[in-house]
Amino acid sequence: MSKKVFHKAPFYQIESNYRKILFLTIFFKQIKNNHGYVKSIPLYALYFTPMCIHMGVYQIRNMINGKIFLGSSKDLKGIINRNRFQLKSGLHVNKKLQRDFNEIGESNFSFEILDYLKPKDDLEVDYTEELQMLEEMWVDKLQPYDEKGYNTKSR
Repeated sequence: MSKKVFHKAPFYQIESNYRKILFLTIFFKQIKNNHGYVKSIPLYALYFTPMCIHMGVYQIRNMINGKIFLGSSKDLKGIINRNRFQLKSGLHVNKKLQRDFNEIGESNFSFEILDYLKPKDDLEVDYTEELQMLEEMWVDKLQPYDEKGYNTKSR
């Protein structure tokens, strides 16, 4: 009589060019045959593909007076969502932006992505410096200070 044992193999990570990571879990069935040997038969596999996370520079633009707030992030969708939530809740760290948002309303602000940073094939790369350089390039170009924006000049 064969003994049926189920076990789960560990996750395997497969890398691709666009940092989409594929996780594979294989479920095996172990069977002992008549000679006492155990063999594993793959039953089924599950694939998980998380979303591709975009990195780059974004802006929050006041469509009434043209002022902008510039920032960068390793997760553009997440940072835009966070800024929108903070503004709606009255908790944004930039008080001038928060004041204008409260006065003229959400419908007069746009959340835009200005530039993307293309990821490299190596998953161990830290993009912090590259994002800072990309943001500085856009800050130099748009000068989002004083009457043109909500950013403060770094010293």
